[in-house]
Amino acid sequence: MTAFFNAVGFGVVTAALLALATTGLSLQYGVSRLPNFAQGDIMTVGAYAAYAANGPFHSIAIDGIAAALAGAAMAWLVYMALIRPFASRGTNRLTAVVSTLAGSLIIQDVLLIIFGGNATAFPTIQGATEHIGPFLFTTEQLVIIGVALVVIAGLHATLKFTFIGKAVRAVADHRDLSRVSGLPAGMLTQLTWAVSGVLTGIAGFVLGLTAGALVPTLGFDYLLIIFAAAVVGGIGNVGGALFGALIVGLGMTVAAVYISSDYKEVVALILLIATILIRPTGLFGGRSSARRFAV
Repeated sequence: MTAFFNAVGFGVVTAALLALATTGLSLQYGVSRLPNFAQGDIMTVGAYAAYAANGPFHSIAIDGIAAALAGAAMAWLVYMALIRPFASRGTNRLTAVVSTLAGSLIIQDVLLIIFGGNATAFPTIQGATEHIGPFLFTTEQLVIIGVALVVIAGLHATLKFTFIGKAVRAVADHRDLSRVSGLPAGMLTQLTWAVSGVLTGIAGFVLGLTAGALVPTLGFDYLLIIFAAAVVGGIGNVGGALFGALIVGLGMTVAAVYISSDYKEVVALILLIATILIRPTGLFGGRSSARRFAV
């Protein structure tokens, strides 16, 4: 029973990481209607940015800020260089999707050139373990959960209560109508991608803390898990992303108690396939949209 509770505790930590990356992916998809296969590599960029910032500053807070800024810049660049040009020319969706996959490989190669292929030690938070009910958490894990909750709660409040948040939701719901209403849909889309990059960069920082070491393919290895969480929750639905991450995170870690941990990713893929077969729009998704991806 102790192993089970430990797995649930670690599952919550995994869900916190996935929630940040999955929410970023859902934001992107909500305004562009296009899956971004460079999402995992944006995480990696955030992790390496945190590592680079830690050298001169030795501050976890500054590391997180550096990861967020790097993630925002990279997500914006992916949109402007790989998605917007194709969308403005009316290119089919498959071509744009392939372009994001090509962008993923380019990012990995650039990181490989800059940092090399060997694992790079990532600074971690030292601290004691804390018992919360039947669960056991380290200081680092509590920081990860806290950061995820604060960031996602802040995003939710922004989308629900601010003018910019309502404008972004309007663009996601009906782009043409929002343009007729005078909203700058293009600028709002760029802003949304940048904000999604902030979340993804922070997710990369959290991933670095969890993994303890960085390699150029670190985030790419999580790509299918991120997509599984997004689809389970309802891709394009920010609230659903949180629950999808929780379901997938807990499912993977609890399953690892009863089967080999080498196969825990299979659980995420099973959840992905089951969701597609039973409820293609996800647990919290609405009607599927056939709209063309847009700028």
